Amino acid sequence: MLITIISTLFIVATVVIAIITVRGIKRRAKEIQKYQKLSNLIDEYIFEIDYKTGYITFDSKAKEHFDLNEKYSIENLTNPFLSSIRNLIIECHRNNSTISDIFDYDNMGTIEHYKIVFSTISEHDSPIYLIGKIVNADSDYKERKRLTHKSQTDPLTGLYNRAGLEYESDRIISQNESVSTAVLIFDLDSFKQVNDTVGHSGGDAALIHLSSALAKYSDNNWIPARIGGDEFVVYCCGLSKDELLTRLDNIMSDITSLIIYENHKFHITSSCGAVYSKSTISLDEGIQAADKQLYMRKAAGKNGYTINDFSQS
Repeated sequence: MLITIISTLFIVATVVIAIITVRGIKRRAKEIQKYQKLSNLIDEYIFEIDYKTGYITFDSKAKEHFDLNEKYSIENLTNPFLSSIRNLIIECHRNNSTISDIFDYDNMGTIEHYKIVFSTISEHDSPIYLIGKIVNADSDYKERKRLTHKSQTDPLTGLYNRAGLEYESDRIISQNESVSTAVLIFDLDSFKQVNDTVGHSGGDAALIHLSSALAKYSDNNWIPARIGGDEFVVYCCGLSKDELLTRLDNIMSDITSLIIYENHKFHITSSCGAVYSKSTISLDEGIQAADKQLYMRKAAGKNGYTINDFSQS
């Protein structure tokens, strides 16, 4: 009799546990399904890492968009995209952060921007489980780019400021370790007299006129900047010396002009000092050498340029 009661109780308990388990599984499945439906409405892609099994798994939306399998061994990731995710998570753990930096993804020639947001479950100070999402960050990227551009741009002329010039010259040097380089410094002749005669607004018009002459050739290898007052610097690479001289002649011709501002007419001229090198030179050493050439130009007479080889300056 006792055995029958115990057996019955065991069967009842087993059934109850099974019901609770099934209900729990169904509830979790519904929660996952609801979250996946929600993620389908927004640019989010869900993934999970089980550190005990060593696998990373992705939802169907992530698999389709990023052309992934359902799961991978976290220790043997040959896919560059997945390796980037793993490295970003490691970097976040190192910085005690749960949001990664923005990273690029090449979607069949279209560059998309994403970031990772995740939460980790730990046991005895060691992670055992991680759930995260890959979030579209195009708007964040554009805003960051806008702010960076604003911080590196002269508001009057639209050219780079000193910070932007330094950033761009560093980029050129990092991409071209051995390439012909030139640094040019321009300033307006008798700029104080222009300001005194037609006012600061007229002076601004003269600065914009000079900046337009320099910006005419702007590309990834010709970086014009206004670094203060009426002082402009160009950092460029990839031109032969003859090509640079031709361009300088054209620029000086473009700058020399009659400006009509409100009821005033005034002539604009500029002086330039430049150095040329067949190899890469840093911005600072180029400016220092070009400034000496500018001083020599002004001493010999304004409205023109003086150029010398960097090794001889």
